[in-house]
Amino acid sequence: MRCVLRDTIQRQHTNKRQRAVSIHTKKSITTFHGATMAGKCSFPRLFSMPVLVLVMLTFFLAACIQAFISTRNTYPDDRYDNWILLGGLTSTSATFRIRSNDLTKNDDARLVIATDEDFQNRVWTSSSLQSLRRDDMSGLVISTTATGLETNSQYYYATVVDGDGSADANDATIIQRGRFRTAPTEGQRANFKFATAGCAWSGSVHPIFSTIREENDDLLFFLHLGDIHYEDLNVDDVERRIHALDRVMASEKQRSLLSLPLAYMYDDHDWLGNDSKGDGVGREAALQSYQEAFPFHEPLPSESANYHAFTVGAVRFVITDLRAEVTDDAMMSAEQQAWLFNEFDQASNFDFVIWVSTKIWIANDANDDKDDKWGEFPKQREEISNYIQDVVPNNLLMIAADAHMLAFDDGSNTYYGNVSATEPDETSTVKKSFPVLQSGPLDRLASFKGGPFSDGCTAYLYERNHQYSTIEFLEEDGKACLEIVASRIDSPSGELEEVFVKRLCGDDIFSESNPGTGSCKTRYFSNANGTLLACGGGLLVIAFILTTQVGLSCCWSIALSVAILILYGVTLIAGFTVPITQGVKQYHAFEAGLIGVLQIATVVIYLFVWACCRRKTEQQAAENDNDDNDDVGGRNDHNDGNMAAAQAY
Repeated sequence: MRCVLRDTIQRQHTNKRQRAVSIHTKKSITTFHGATMAGKCSFPRLFSMPVLVLVMLTFFLAACIQAFISTRNTYPDDRYDNWILLGGLTSTSATFRIRSNDLTKNDDARLVIATDEDFQNRVWTSSSLQSLRRDDMSGLVISTTATGLETNSQYYYATVVDGDGSADANDATIIQRGRFRTAPTEGQRANFKFATAGCAWSGSVHPIFSTIREENDDLLFFLHLGDIHYEDLNVDDVERRIHALDRVMASEKQRSLLSLPLAYMYDDHDWLGNDSKGDGVGREAALQSYQEAFPFHEPLPSESANYHAFTVGAVRFVITDLRAEVTDDAMMSAEQQAWLFNEFDQASNFDFVIWVSTKIWIANDANDDKDDKWGEFPKQREEISNYIQDVVPNNLLMIAADAHMLAFDDGSNTYYGNVSATEPDETSTVKKSFPVLQSGPLDRLASFKGGPFSDGCTAYLYERNHQYSTIEFLEEDGKACLEIVASRIDSPSGELEEVFVKRLCGDDIFSESNPGTGSCKTRYFSNANGTLLACGGGLLVIAFILTTQVGLSCCWSIALSVAILILYGVTLIAGFTVPITQGVKQYHAFEAGLIGVLQIATVVIYLFVWACCRRKTEQQAAENDNDDNDDVGGRNDHNDGNMAAAQAY
């Protein structure tokens, strides 16, 4: 009887111990790679590698959508064929190019100029626009020149429909309008200011264009240094080239700037394409479309290129054509070089001579990357440099573009004379040379070309840059002066900031030649985008650490870290590559970087909560283990007592 009772108590004791162990085991089971949820962490399916990858892919999709929308909004593929360009400005005249299919077919449509913006006091009226069509042109753009205007005076212009032009202005229908000021008298010193820059992606609606106009309401004209669009049209089709200009004019902000009197010379992308020379199939169409669509000071000195010059006050502007005549041996033809030298011969008649070169002048021969710069033609550059030394009275300033940067050299690096001589002239004195201003881009990614520059250069290589310069001519203590103010719009704040100011006065603005002075260091990102990249990198490190804290095995932790790195990189790349798929070689760096940082910050938060829940689970499992051990221990003591009693019995 005692044996039976003892066996029964032993079986009960064994069964209870097994049930206690079973309960403890069930509470300790982990899910999703060791991360069980207990207490407040009650949603285990929210924490896993697939869910984390899905979260990151959501940000990738957001980056793609953002890039697509931003590209379409910033560079819309629109056309606008109802515009006016004004240029060829003198002290008594102005030339207009009018693009309007509807108006040019209307016998009653005319261009009028008045001294008031209500057009009550008209001082000049054109013939009907239809009658101004030229048989030797495409007929898409009408040209007319207003004459007999007052010197240095404010005028308003408009295309109107009001019969023969003599009807009451109140009855006229005004279609297009603008305003301008005639130039000061040629040959007489006068104060005036103009803005200059080049290079803007086709149809850009960035505020840089309207900002130039709004921040400088006293501008006499705008000097465009080329690449007004990036259509790269090497086709024998004038109409397509004018349609490319229609895309530029579809931007209201660009129309605001280009409603100023315009002086313009094409570069490569608005000539025949990147690094194009003068022998493409679209050469004749490019020459004709320039003459038909853009106003300039007529007549042109040559039929083979569009170089020309004009005078404003006591300043001579010399605009060379460095595309139409480029060959493998020379930047310009002998004819254009002779014309340029003739302009230099007259330099002493002016306070300043502004030479517009659409290509980089400062490019050392030792520099392998000298294509599409003056360094490609060292002999011709030497001849020009020597001629400037011989005849120009140290009053020449070169303005150049093509490189997407702001830069200034005081003349330290611009002298290239006598470089082919076998022996230096021992009796020669230290040479002095002319200053150079690089101005741009209006809206492009940076490109650093040429150099060095005595005052360095400014742009961000992997960002859109929005930069320009103004040059004001004034008199100070009886001396002629020019003041250069280079500015940029900061991204992403949108604030206008001054980059540098240069003031050159007197009859000698040259500096002694000192090759190698200065620099042109590449800057990759602005402070804002650099900060975003640094934050992204720091968050990545934190994410990698947290992957080891969520209960995954070593291999799975490494795999998750690699996945996070790849998806972060792909998200950033999407912001840069989606615009390219739309034919736009531009991108919004700040927006792409911001989405990337938000993505990786979300990953860090996700992993942190995952790790906290795992730790909470382990703590609760440990507490449950202790409670179970206490229960099992109490029951064991009780059963041991029963066993002892049974044995004693």
